[in-house]
Amino acid sequence: MSINFKHTQTGLIKECPEGFSWTYFFFGPIVGMIRGMWTPFFVSLFTFGLANLYYMFKINKTYASQLMEKGFIPASDVDHQKLVLLGLLTPKEKHHVA
Repeated sequence: MSINFKHTQTGLIKECPEGFSWTYFFFGPIVGMIRGMWTPFFVSLFTFGLANLYYMFKINKTYASQLMEKGFIPASDVDHQKLVLLGLLTPKEKHHVA
């Protein structure tokens, strides 16, 4: 399952996985580096992988939050509802593509 985002100015579409991150489970801090998420990358390195136990469960939600900070909005009503369930948006907010 994933959440689709669309950038408000460029129209670029990005896909964000949801839930447990199997990618982080297998590849650890490399995922943070590829996504440009430097805090999880360095924290995982400096804790010798102990932080991976935390990030496996939280990295996808953090990535979705960072995409919204960069100007991405949910691409559909379904994606909007998924973000409401994650607690990143409220039901009254209408930040999605019509």
